[in-house]
Amino acid sequence: MFTPFDLSRRRFLKGLLSVPAIAALMGTASRASGAGHADWPAVAEWDRLKEEVGGRLIRVKPAIEACLEAPGGPACAARLKSMSNPFFVETQPGATILTGWYEAWESEPSAYAVAVEGPEDVAAAVRFAAKHGVKLVVKGTGHDYLGRSSAPKSLLVWTRPHRAIEVLPEFRPEGSPRSTEPVAAMRIQAGANWGEACHIATRHGLFVQGGYCATVGAAGGFVQGGGFGPFTKMFGTGASNALEYQVVLANGDIVVANDYQHPDLYWALRGGGGGTFGIATHTVLRAHPMPSHYGLMFATIQAPSDAGYKRLVAHLVAVYRESFSNRHWSIQFELGPSNALSMWGFSVGLEETAAREAWEPLLTWARGQGDGTYQTTTAWHYNPFPTMWSADWWKAHDPSFIFVDDNPENPAPMDYASAASQASAYVTAHHSRYIPASSFDASAQQPLAEALFEASRQHPFHFQTYKGLAESSQEVRAQAGNTSMHPAVLDATALLIISDLQKARFPGLPGHEPDRVAAAAAQAGAQAATEPLWRLLPAATYPNEADYHETGWQALGWGPNYPRLLEIKRKYDPNNLFSVHHGVGSET
Repeated sequence: MFTPFDLSRRRFLKGLLSVPAIAALMGTASRASGAGHADWPAVAEWDRLKEEVGGRLIRVKPAIEACLEAPGGPACAARLKSMSNPFFVETQPGATILTGWYEAWESEPSAYAVAVEGPEDVAAAVRFAAKHGVKLVVKGTGHDYLGRSSAPKSLLVWTRPHRAIEVLPEFRPEGSPRSTEPVAAMRIQAGANWGEACHIATRHGLFVQGGYCATVGAAGGFVQGGGFGPFTKMFGTGASNALEYQVVLANGDIVVANDYQHPDLYWALRGGGGGTFGIATHTVLRAHPMPSHYGLMFATIQAPSDAGYKRLVAHLVAVYRESFSNRHWSIQFELGPSNALSMWGFSVGLEETAAREAWEPLLTWARGQGDGTYQTTTAWHYNPFPTMWSADWWKAHDPSFIFVDDNPENPAPMDYASAASQASAYVTAHHSRYIPASSFDASAQQPLAEALFEASRQHPFHFQTYKGLAESSQEVRAQAGNTSMHPAVLDATALLIISDLQKARFPGLPGHEPDRVAAAAAQAGAQAATEPLWRLLPAATYPNEADYHETGWQALGWGPNYPRLLEIKRKYDPNNLFSVHHGVGSET
């Protein structure tokens, strides 16, 4: 059955398309981005596309248009405030969650967008773009580090209005034998976000493997790129939980891809990268029984000196395997020049006492050092699992941890504050590499600790233990091994990320431009931090969070799987209609 999200989607679309200005904006080619180019389609062609998609072709305006018209006005101030709300940003066809990346890309609205209501709308847009040679862009909620949801003089396939979610208690892939054992699953349309999916799953006593950020798309680039979430070690990646896709191909055909139909395409879509092989209009994800409880731990250890911090880092490396290297914990460890070690993480499948005890080897060591100059702070929650996405519960217990949208029509208005803070941020640096579990072997601990400490002198960084499957069960690892992700993920215990961003920055808007001097300094510091670490870590990373400027990205992102992915790309998209930065086949 379809949920109330289907009704809210229709209200959302109706409101969007009732804007009186749209008719005027559609009026003349001279007002369209791309006008004046000899190969740009004539107005009559756009009118025909608009008719074919039931009027759902819209001219895309900059999300900060009020500021471009009157930078100091009250409308501009209100809009800039709204742009710090990721739930608002995802409703804007002319915006992306990030506003750009230093010396890489800047968010720019497409000329037109098809506000998708179904796969036929997507197919019409694909056929139009192929016929007229128009750049095609796909966007759901607008989360993409590499700027692949944004391009000027383009046609946007905007899937956000297409966001219904259906619970399937007994799902069998289309075309599978009758003897196939059914499994619980959820069919999620391309525009739904993870907050919506998690709320519905929780209501039915289920869990679907999603991301940490509520406003990340639940069925698009996240899953197709691999997809890590807070409980990946326990339940697997988004890609390994994808059971079936409905896909619009480059020729406009609508097909179903799973183990039994188009199995090569199905394999490629599970980790090969979003916006590359076709446009998924819905994804069916395996649903797991909801855990009973989860734990959430916050801790900070402040070392008294550089030498003290070096000892602290060495002790973290020494106790990591025993305390944290298991499928129950998903933790982010943050290190940097301030000599503070900050940590927070979720546990699942552990009783409260066992979850608390995992941290004691690290905290007890710090508290027992010499004259007590290591300062420790901790906070702890152990809650019934349904509270994880309950705004009311968090408001009562730890309101600083969450961000709540004030739109009463938003059926899933809660995100975690650290995730929401990325809205309208501008990236200045971002590098990543998998950390193999073998890095914590006894013989490797000293060089790893020294490299972590040396890097921390250059720039802050963190590593996330939920972005690796070395400690997962044999079943979870087998499922992930059948996806197109880099095989290094199977041996990784974490993903190390060296990043920097500036909040609330808007390229091209006076007074709100990115600080390019600071950006250059951050970029240099982050690059310097990579040097001691990259000497130790293998050349493998997660493509969804890779460096925009990375060379050799094919091998780094997919390793030995890349040649097969390229072959599948050429089969399903021979003319490279679906071309994105550092996507399979984009080198041609």
